[in-house]
Amino acid sequence: VEDGILTRSADPDHRGRHVYELTAVGRDLWPVLYSLLVWGGRHRYPNSRVFSHAPCGTRLDERGECPACHTTPAPEDIVGAPRRGRPAMRDDPVALALRTPRKLLDPIETG
Repeated sequence: VEDGILTRSADPDHRGRHVYELTAVGRDLWPVLYSLLVWGGRHRYPNSRVFSHAPCGTRLDERGECPACHTTPAPEDIVGAPRRGRPAMRDDPVALALRTPRKLLDPIETG
């Protein structure tokens, strides 16, 4: 928040809680984060999620591009889904919410 990557505001539905949202500066970090995920998958362990272009469903390549559409999607046009065959390792509310495919910038409801 202090560096302008996220904004923090009061959650109108839950007193005492806050909502955090990416700013334009935060969205600009996505290519860097994706590059780190690719590097980690190549040199450490496969990522627990795979990422695809929401409009066409094509999995992103190592550069974060959609091979079918020949575009580099913005974070709001990317779907993250659990990697097949990887066992669920956590059962906290966020991990449970991420067990189904979802757009990167869609809010996570933890109940």
